[in-house]
Amino acid sequence: MDGLRPYTEKPVLANFLLGWAEGFPLTLILGVLGYWLADVGVDKKTIGIFALISAPYALKFLWAPFLDRLPLGFITRTFGRRRGWLFAIQALMVLSIWGMAGSNPLVDPWTTGLFAFATGFLSASQDTVIDAYRIEIMQRHQYGHGATALTFGYRAAGLTTGAAALFMAAVLPWEFVFTIAPIMLLPGIIAVLWIGEPEETASEYLQKEDKKLEKVMAQVGVHGKAARISEWLYEAIVLPFKEFFLRKGVSNALLLLLFILLFKLGDAVVTIMTAPFLIELEFSLEEIAVANKTIGGVMIWVGVFAGSFIYGWFGLYRSLLITAILMMVTNLAFVYLAFSGNDIFALGLVIAAEQFASGLGNVTIVAFLSGLCSREFTATQYALLSSISSIGRTLVGSSSGFIADAFGWVDFFIFSTAICLPSIIILMVIWKRDLGEVAKENKSSQKPQN
Repeated sequence: MDGLRPYTEKPVLANFLLGWAEGFPLTLILGVLGYWLADVGVDKKTIGIFALISAPYALKFLWAPFLDRLPLGFITRTFGRRRGWLFAIQALMVLSIWGMAGSNPLVDPWTTGLFAFATGFLSASQDTVIDAYRIEIMQRHQYGHGATALTFGYRAAGLTTGAAALFMAAVLPWEFVFTIAPIMLLPGIIAVLWIGEPEETASEYLQKEDKKLEKVMAQVGVHGKAARISEWLYEAIVLPFKEFFLRKGVSNALLLLLFILLFKLGDAVVTIMTAPFLIELEFSLEEIAVANKTIGGVMIWVGVFAGSFIYGWFGLYRSLLITAILMMVTNLAFVYLAFSGNDIFALGLVIAAEQFASGLGNVTIVAFLSGLCSREFTATQYALLSSISSIGRTLVGSSSGFIADAFGWVDFFIFSTAICLPSIIILMVIWKRDLGEVAKENKSSQKPQN
């Protein structure tokens, strides 16, 4: 019961609701939209092009500084910086989803695609604001439980959105399904109204950097409005990256980014190639559905739940190490399945292990990334870190088919196991240097504003 008590704390419960708001739009545009397109007869090539609507998720760090620092006039004065941006983004997202609902993808797929891309851009922007908000409302000891609650909410929203949309589309027009879909944003709205705006902090770091900039601008003769704009751009765009890279030294910062890039590469490679591998082993679609959606679905939830306890019991570095080893071992388990062939028991066992490790990994990496962010620049820095993780999975995952075709399945899964080793080696260096505990330093330097 002591282990469950943190889930009754307001910031942790809010993470579940915020995760729900994050998980809904991605499922809508990458899952439900595809069924709509296929159902009305849009060709496969066009449907494939629609995959580009997920691009903003890997590029969100480019506009994150503006979401982090730019005021919205009356909106941010009324609701605060974080909640103001969230409400504005969600209002625009509702309009973009209604735009999809009012389009005809068979007659004019480009219009549907335009509104879908806008929804993806707004969804990635919403994630940036929510990630900053949830980090700022939590204390460091809540990061593990918050990551678990966030992941639960994210996956619950995805499951509910996908299932509810398909059930409704069986008896109702697709246009109506998309029109009422934005109701799924309500949990996130409830969360931020319940918790309120995070307390803004003024740090010695920001004050020192502003003074340095003022001296430079005075020397070069920049004054008035130009000086104010320069100061804002410096704080919004330059300082988040400068602070991150200089906090422990450039080499250590690059080491952290390399670890984030590599941490889930092996898992991503296997995930993408699981479907063709199982089809080649001649498992039926029903058997795959039971293994992936039933057994795997249950085990990923178990892994997410276990992740919070492992994080609490063993701490940051040990939980990351346990997760990395488990993901590596479960990749190797696919070699066992390759030798077993069409064995339903082996299939269930391997999928269960792989999904458990994946759920565990989701919790630990979210908690790890949260702890790396300075509270002065949460939106920009978390967007950068999560984008690095997405880029790594996308680049290597897209080449996994060529690797499997060249190596064969057994060597491919051995390769996917081997590429997990560099992240474990880097983790040991990070552990020794204690680079994952950097948020503690920032906390002591923050002072409430008067």
